[in-house]
Amino acid sequence: MAETKTTTKATPSKAPSAKPSSLAKPTPMDLADAAAAAPAGLQKRNLYILGGALVLLWITAFASGSKIVVGIAVVLTLAVGGLLLWVWRWVQKQRNVLEIIKEGASSKEGRAAAIAKLDAQDAKGTDVVSQLAKAQLVAQDDPDGALEILERIDIAKAPAPIQDEVRAMRAQLYLVKDRPRDARELADQITIANASEAQQRGMLAAVVAETWARTGKVKEAVDLLATIDPDNGDFEKVRVPLLMARVFTAFADGKKDKAKKDMRALMDENINYLGRFANPKAKIHPELQKLAREVLQTNPEVQKMAKKQNRAQRRMR
Repeated sequence: MAETKTTTKATPSKAPSAKPSSLAKPTPMDLADAAAAAPAGLQKRNLYILGGALVLLWITAFASGSKIVVGIAVVLTLAVGGLLLWVWRWVQKQRNVLEIIKEGASSKEGRAAAIAKLDAQDAKGTDVVSQLAKAQLVAQDDPDGALEILERIDIAKAPAPIQDEVRAMRAQLYLVKDRPRDARELADQITIANASEAQQRGMLAAVVAETWARTGKVKEAVDLLATIDPDNGDFEKVRVPLLMARVFTAFADGKKDKAKKDMRALMDENINYLGRFANPKAKIHPELQKLAREVLQTNPEVQKMAKKQNRAQRRMR
């Protein structure tokens, strides 16, 4: 998945680290924050509703004078208390996992240490939160290894708040590996409306829209992306994957100028992001690869590199 730590303002393009034909693919987008946001959002959204309902229930119970009604109120209060305890424990677990990710995200050695911590607290490999976090870390260096972790997760048995995050991360890895057909079944099951945070909603929309655009549901992809503006500060951390989804969608919709505009925006973020489109080994439409190379050729650093290579070739003749 793509690196998602970006800014909404355009910045000078970073110098290319390799020839345009071998630009590195971005690493998978950061799903860990979105996964953690789901239960927290659930708690905030429902706390006042549950509290208000309990107050009304007890007022009704006392007013009725019925022991049966009071008994029902006691049972329901205990049930709600159990639910809130579960949510609190969930949030604490998520925070712990996020701390581990933050500690190890900056380097390969740090990621290895973080993965070791996750393995230690989930020795049986059955905790979905830990496995999702582990896949996020592994994906930075080994997308195939991350896919293996995600494919072992039984999504139907995963906690409801993060089922879509598991689907999205797995689908995004399929997309990065140019396997959109494998991503389609997962994307079709994602319910974006359930996302409790803007960042989470943007991440899910990017995965779903790119998948749809690359598998024939072009109009649906266009309509979905029309509801989200990548330059809106609420979507700052997922701006890059949203722009990538817009490139695939605009191209599939026959809007090549729009595709090139978003490619230029990606190039302003980091020229290496265009590797997903310009790399000749990528299994995408040749015309899309051609558009990416045209955009790359407008970059001053690429032009300088090309001139240097031409001079070297002339000297060799």
